[in-house]
Amino acid sequence: YPNVGFAVTRTGGEYLAITNGAVGTKGFGNHKHNELLAFEYHARGTPLLVDAGSHVYTSDFASRNRFRSTAIHNTVMVNGVEQNETNPEWIFRLFESANPEHTRFDEDNGVVTYVGRHTGYERIDAKATHERTFVYTRATGAMTITDVLKGEGSADLGWHFHGAPGATMQAAPGKLIVAHGGVTLTIALPKGMEAVVTPHLYSPSYGVAVPCEAADIRLNAPLDGRAYTFSFSVAGGA
Repeated sequence: YPNVGFAVTRTGGEYLAITNGAVGTKGFGNHKHNELLAFEYHARGTPLLVDAGSHVYTSDFASRNRFRSTAIHNTVMVNGVEQNETNPEWIFRLFESANPEHTRFDEDNGVVTYVGRHTGYERIDAKATHERTFVYTRATGAMTITDVLKGEGSADLGWHFHGAPGATMQAAPGKLIVAHGGVTLTIALPKGMEAVVTPHLYSPSYGVAVPCEAADIRLNAPLDGRAYTFSFSVAGGA
């Protein structure tokens, strides 16, 4: 759905949704979140990595800003800066900074490939663009995600993986393990990366927030176009 910035593939209980859309409302962005190149991932009918939701609006400005921030979505943050600019006092306004693009979405023999990019970080000193490639096998849920960041100099890069409520996360050397309802997802991390798991929140509906876990990865690296590939494999379930 290129006009709204969503790509979705589903086969039985295997499900992947990718978001990479413009701010919307003619650039006003009253309900938009900073979620460019973020995703949700379910396997064997079980949610594993999810969008955190919205929680509340005017009753808690801090929570409203947290749930719409880049840092809480399953994507990459550069130098701790939002993809689209925000003002914490303007909770129904985003200032469009990025130019999201869908450059590829196709299927070949049950393997779906999506490539997207955005330029939200070209406005900062790093002048970075982010391109993300998903290669997803519909029948099994096996997947790779490859991130390429090009810019100037080096930057602090942050990856976030938000677990579904009820899922447990375990950081192991070179991998992240997510378990939920008898299904185990193992994410092999790029060389040299290690995940840190912390408590987080997930909002299933307005005004409701329930506990969950999330993992973050931090890396300072040159913005020289090198590729960072995460490999997903699934075991268990029906």
